[in-house]
Amino acid sequence: MAEFSGCAICPKKPPRIPLMSHIGAMKRKPPAFETMAEQSHRNPATVAFSSHQSHQPGQRTYGRAQAEGAETNHQPAFRDAPVDQNQPDVHMQQREAEKAADLESLADALAAFRQLHRELDQWERVHLARGLAAVLAGCYGVGAIEAALALTPEIERSPSAKLPADPFYQRLHLEIFERALNEIWAAPARRFPHFGPIEAS
Repeated sequence: MAEFSGCAICPKKPPRIPLMSHIGAMKRKPPAFETMAEQSHRNPATVAFSSHQSHQPGQRTYGRAQAEGAETNHQPAFRDAPVDQNQPDVHMQQREAEKAADLESLADALAAFRQLHRELDQWERVHLARGLAAVLAGCYGVGAIEAALALTPEIERSPSAKLPADPFYQRLHLEIFERALNEIWAAPARRFPHFGPIEAS
């Protein structure tokens, strides 16, 4: 069998690579997967430069790295941020104003029905009950809408509206609505709406 002796330009034989060196090169980890200890053993200057680059003064970090960096430098993390207790609770002020607006609308509706000197019909009872229940649950903004719907004249009501047939509404009258309104007035405003059963006293 003819032995390969190189190309026509360079007749010398190609250099042979020792088998053990080839296997060692295959087993070596690529630089991207080397640990910091291996990199420091191989080239300490490279690791020192990489560490300096990862903590440059103008570089920004986010998320958990930022919180850990703050704790490492003996700075307060996000959970330790001071809160000024003397500042007014703007959120609760807005909630209280929304609650008051709803109750004023419902009070005006009850006063208008009181001047009619008649019993409430099913439409009026349902919308008044829904309005008071919404304010009690902290769903502010709904009470004023239900009060306006309760005052809708019969000729302007939707003929396709389906009112609940629960006999509970038949027992509601102006005195009960007025008493419920006063109790809701006395209750504190809710910070957030409550979607669930509410125990009435």
